[in-house]
Amino acid sequence: MKQLIMTFALGLGGMTLMLSGCATSDLNTYGSFQPAEKTVAVPSGGEGLTGNIKEMLHQEGWNLVIQDARKGMEISWEDKLTVEQYAKHPTRYKMIIDSYRIIGSLYQYDVSVIDLREGREVLTMSGTGTADKIVSEFRKAVSQ
Repeated sequence: MKQLIMTFALGLGGMTLMLSGCATSDLNTYGSFQPAEKTVAVPSGGEGLTGNIKEMLHQEGWNLVIQDARKGMEISWEDKLTVEQYAKHPTRYKMIIDSYRIIGSLYQYDVSVIDLREGREVLTMSGTGTADKIVSEFRKAVSQ
């Protein structure tokens, strides 16, 4: 029994060391953020890494608007019925985040921030890491 407990403890410790040693991050910036226009469309919900990043943005003074909450539709009738759907962009930026919790607060993630006015990506960030490290790196990137 004692040997079984030792084997389990060593295995758990080794797995923790292995996972923490796998932390990677690939950050690319393709432009700068406009400090006077801190508005960003974000996904709904507050679970996990998405919630952590949204909370940090809120604390840093960003105005968060839920993605796709401001869709519009125009209906007209001239020669035929025309229905046109469009997305209104009340924000300067849009954040797209894809994350998967590996274990505890360790995530595999891919984040993109798009400048909707310019129509280009200004930040990409992907890799594996703890929520705290990811949020810290993201904070530095959007503050530059």
